Amino acid sequence: MSVGLRNQIIHGYDSVSDENIWGIVINLLPRLKEEIEQLTNC
Repeated sequence: MSVGLRNQIIHGYDSVSDENIWGIVINLLPRLKEEIEQLTNC
């Protein structure tokens, strides 16, 4: 997550678009899951 989006979520949560959050969920969470699985399977 970019610093800009983090700040937007923290300081202006009412102006965060659902599309931005959904994009993060779809694009970044699967990659994070894979990285966590790799770390825990060592």
